[in-house]
Amino acid sequence: MNKRLKKLNENTKNLSNLLMNLVKENGLSKTLEITGLNIINLFDRIGNFAIDANLLNEIILELFDKNDDILINKINNYSLYLDSLEGTIRWTYTNNKTNERMFAICTPFWDGNDFLPIDVEGYIKDEDELWNEFQKIIPISPDFNSIEEIIEWFNTKYINTVVSVLDGCLKDYRKKYKLNK
Repeated sequence: MNKRLKKLNENTKNLSNLLMNLVKENGLSKTLEITGLNIINLFDRIGNFAIDANLLNEIILELFDKNDDILINKINNYSLYLDSLEGTIRWTYTNNKTNERMFAICTPFWDGNDFLPIDVEGYIKDEDELWNEFQKIIPISPDFNSIEEIIEWFNTKYINTVVSVLDGCLKDYRKKYKLNK
């Protein structure tokens, strides 16, 4: 390897370490502010990295908040949005034909934990409000090495898991309250 290439590799590694240390010491939001980079550019410069559940939670919320076209925010009759005050991802099911709505909070790695809490807050059919809460905790592993892996996981495994659980809950609500179509 020639000297220039070796020096370039060394500088790249130093930059990667510097940026990751900034994230660890100052948090993701502050690092993005300090560097002026967006989250994708930041992690492109960091490269592959080991990541804990706390940082995963921050990354997912940042991606969801600032990059509308990267993470899925609507699937079937479900809409997802970020509640920035609570730091949660909220799901709303809306079906105007059946006049139904269901509300849930489903934030992966919430509060830095290695699980996905699915908290259904309530279900509304016509004018009947049914606020029976349903909770399910799904263990998840923070085994990601790149921002691309996190995005892929969110848009496939996370979305499919939550839709499956919420569809089951919706079916149970309809059965329980004799609201089958």
